[in-house]
Amino acid sequence: MHEATAIMPLALATKELQRDGIKLDDSVVDRISSQAAKELLTVRERNVELLRSGKLVAGNELEGKTVSVQIDGARTRIRSVLEELCPIENFGKTQSEATGKPSLGRSKEARRRAMFEALWREPKVITIYVHDSEGRRDKNTLATIDGTFGDAQSIQMIVAMHLHRLGAAKAKSISFNSDGAKWIWDRIDTILKLAKIPSTVAIYRILDVYHACENLNKALAILQKECLRVINYIRHHGKEGHMDYGKYRLMGLPLGSGAIESAIRRVVNLRMKSNEIFWRINRGEEMLMLRATVLSDRWDENRLIAKRQMKANQKLSLLKLETVKPDEVIPATSA
Repeated sequence: MHEATAIMPLALATKELQRDGIKLDDSVVDRISSQAAKELLTVRERNVELLRSGKLVAGNELEGKTVSVQIDGARTRIRSVLEELCPIENFGKTQSEATGKPSLGRSKEARRRAMFEALWREPKVITIYVHDSEGRRDKNTLATIDGTFGDAQSIQMIVAMHLHRLGAAKAKSISFNSDGAKWIWDRIDTILKLAKIPSTVAIYRILDVYHACENLNKALAILQKECLRVINYIRHHGKEGHMDYGKYRLMGLPLGSGAIESAIRRVVNLRMKSNEIFWRINRGEEMLMLRATVLSDRWDENRLIAKRQMKANQKLSLLKLETVKPDEVIPATSA
C-alpha cells in the first residue's frame, strides 16, 4: 500500500489496491501511508539526534567499499496561505502579471484566470552508493536515497548520519560528486567531521563533468556576458583539484553526478512536480521519505527498524508508568 502511494498519485494507488482486492477509500489509504512515513521520519530524526550526542552505532555496510555521495536540490510546489486575486481584473493574465512577481519554476507561462499565487520550494535529495573500479554504480549493493524540505543544515546532518550508520569510516574512499552549488561544497568538511570519517579514508571532491561542459558551452555561446563568470567557475574548481578528471578516471572514480540527477527525477519530479499538485510541507516530507525508501529498495529493512523502534518506545512508556510511586500520582480534581 505504501509503495503504491509513493510511486503513483493517491487516486491511482487506491484503484490499484482495489484490483488486488483491497477496498479502501482515498482518505484511508492516505492516512495509512502518512502514518508509515511519520514512523520512518521519526527513526531518521532519532538517528540524527543520536549522531549529535555521539551515540549512533556505526554499521559496516560500506566497509572496504568505494563510495560516492551526491547531493542536489529539486523544485516542487507547496501549499500555503493563498493570495486571492480578483478574477475579473486579472482575467487572461499570467501568474507573474497578476501578482507582479516572477513565477518561479516555470519556463513558460500560459495565460489563465490567475486566482492565487503559487509558491515553490526546493527539496534537497541525497544518494549514497557503492561504485565499481570504473566509477559505475555497483548494482549488487543497495543505494541509500533520502530527502528533506529542510534547509542546508538539515541535509548536512542527514548525509552525515547515513554515512556514519552505514560505516563509511571504514570505506576505502568517498567521492563527493556534485554541481557547482556553493552550499554543497562548503559543507563537505563538516559532513566528514560529523560522520567521524578518519583521515585514512581517501576523500575526493569531483565537479560533475557534464555541468563543467555545460558552463563552457554557455561561455562559448555568449562570450561577452558569461565568459568571466564561467572562467572564475572553472578556475576555482580547477584550483581546488575538483577537475582532475584524467586522474579520477584512472582511479575508477565517478566523474559525473548522474545518480543524484536520476534520484531527483525519480523521487521528486515524477511524483511531486506537476501543474496541478501542491504540497503541504509536512506531507511533502512524508512523500519524500516514502519514495526514497521504496525506490532504493530498502522498504522492508527500514519498516522493520521503524516497527522495532515503535515497540521499544511503547515498552519504555509502560516502564515509566510502572515505576511511578503512589505518592507521585496527582489525584484527579472534580470539575
